[in-house]
Amino acid sequence: LNPETEGIVGAREFALMKPGALFVNIARGKLVDQPALTAAIAAGRIDAALDVFAEEPLPPDDPLVALHDGAAEHLTLTPHNAWGSPWTWVRDSQELWFNVRRVLVGEPARHTM
Repeated sequence: LNPETEGIVGAREFALMKPGALFVNIARGKLVDQPALTAAIAAGRIDAALDVFAEEPLPPDDPLVALHDGAAEHLTLTPHNAWGSPWTWVRDSQELWFNVRRVLVGEPARHTM
C-alpha cells in the first residue's frame, strides 16, 4: 500500500466486473474504495469475501456489517485471520522449534524481524 495504490480498485473496476462476480481481498483493505465496494454489493452487482478492511478491526457500525447481516450469502467477512489453518499452526510451531534448535547449536535464527 502506498499513495499510488490506495483506492486502486473502485467504482470503475466494480462496474467492469461481470454481474455475480466474486471479489476477494486478502491483501490490504485500503487498496479498495470501500464505499464503492459496499455500493456494488448492495446493488447486487457482485459478491465479496473480505479478510481486510480500510479500518481494522471493522467497526460494528460500518455499512459492510449491516450488509453482511442482511445478505450474508453475498458477503463473507473474516477478521483478518482467513490465512490461518491447522497446517499453518503446525508449520509456524515447527519453525519456532527449529529456531530454538538452531540457537542452541550456535546457528542464527531464521525469520526474525
